[in-house]
Amino acid sequence: MADVENAVPCTADSVMKIASISKPITMTVLARLWERGSIDIDAPIGRYVKTWPRKTWKGEKVRHSLVIRYT
Repeated sequence: MADVENAVPCTADSVMKIASISKPITMTVLARLWERGSIDIDAPIGRYVKTWPRKTWKGEKVRHSLVIRYT
């Protein structure tokens, strides 16, 4: 069902919300690319996504890495 509450069946044109399920998929792909030496996970995203906006905060350059580490 595309919409259980309203009994709307799924079709080939149904749009699904994938929410946070894309995070482990994305990280799996990034890990495989890193293992192959295709990417540097510590590099700024701008190295790979040329249109990524450059930002500053309080005069300091904001650096976005491919992987965010939580400690």
